[in-house]
Amino acid sequence: MRDGVDAFVGWNGALVLVWYGRTFGEPLWFDVALGTIWLLAAWLFAVVLAMVLRSVGGQARDPTIGFYLLSPFVYLIGLAFAFGLYSRGS
Repeated sequence: MRDGVDAFVGWNGALVLVWYGRTFGEPLWFDVALGTIWLLAAWLFAVVLAMVLRSVGGQARDPTIGFYLLSPFVYLIGLAFAFGLYSRGS
């Protein structure tokens, strides 16, 4: 249960900091939070990839696993568009 709470706080805390940095023009908070989100997404990708490599024959036989591997990147692309492709405002 503790890992779930840590992940929840990590993702949502970083999203709040990204919003704060973008809204109030604080580029340091924005950059740190965005880096945290990228690192968490990379960690998620690594965990799922490790599970695939430990499977029988090192192959993902279920197509759902492929979607799990793709999901962090889809999340990051959506986040990039949502925050104006990392613009710092006008």
